[in-house]
Amino acid sequence: RLMSDPNEGSDKEARVLDCLVQNMPAECALIFRRDPASGKLVPGAVRTSAPHVRPVISRSIIKKTFSENKALHSANAQEDERFDRTVSVVAQGIRSVICVPLAIGGHTRGVLYLSRVTGASPFDQFDLELVSACAIQIGLAHHGMEERRHHRAAMWQMMLTMIRSLETRLATLGGSERCARTCQALAEAMHLSASSRDRLKQAGLLHRFPKLVGEAKGADGKRNAAKAMELLESVDDLEPVLPLVRMAYERVDGSGPLKISGDDLDTEARILAVATSFEQTIAEDPGADPNAVIEALIADDGFDRNVARLLQGCHLDGSLYKKDAL
Repeated sequence: RLMSDPNEGSDKEARVLDCLVQNMPAECALIFRRDPASGKLVPGAVRTSAPHVRPVISRSIIKKTFSENKALHSANAQEDERFDRTVSVVAQGIRSVICVPLAIGGHTRGVLYLSRVTGASPFDQFDLELVSACAIQIGLAHHGMEERRHHRAAMWQMMLTMIRSLETRLATLGGSERCARTCQALAEAMHLSASSRDRLKQAGLLHRFPKLVGEAKGADGKRNAAKAMELLESVDDLEPVLPLVRMAYERVDGSGPLKISGDDLDTEARILAVATSFEQTIAEDPGADPNAVIEALIADDGFDRNVARLLQGCHLDGSLYKKDAL
């Protein structure tokens, strides 16, 4: 159940290990993964039965499990003939151990390791099956996360190419990316979730799409803009982003095009409103002092002052201008 949560989070594995340590029980539980750069197996998540307990591991068992891609269970590692008497199994007093391969996308990427020291009852066959099942779920969850990351990256590149081509045609290249970078800086400064950061980044990039497509004046421009939104609506992956895109020019005082105001504008909408106004002002006057523009936003009742002040902080600490932010 812990690993089935579709939202990515670095604490998932730690929570699974906590569950194993408490319910098996085990002295320690660790996940080792192969480092892509060095090729070595390095520990990732680590959990022990108590804060003062140091994890007792056997590198020989870990290497054997990984290299042979086969689960290893020893009820009494001290007397197990598979291990040399001089290796860490004996030296560290390991009583019982379970080590199973961690497969991600059909490839062995690491191991899940649990041990009990001398004096504890040994792991049994049921324990091995339970830990093996956990390793399978961890592998599947990671494979799913990798697939989602690759899909998001492909979607982002597609959107970026589309926006750049439209902006190049209108000689406004870079404006949407600047807005996306501003949204990302503000979202990170507010410690928003990964999904919120991703949604704001996409909304910042797409907020001008209806205007870029519907550049004509009057009724033709409105029809083109409506068609542009229909195009975006046809992309299922953009469903969580489009409500935010529609509110890109709203203001907390209700003077925006949709007249949405106050508490009806959530944190993400308030961030996007500040970001779009800041980007638009800079685009219209490239020589403007960014700090002066931000001061005007802080003084404007149409924007959330807390968000505008946060924008000033991002400007002053340079996080607003990180080229690799996207």
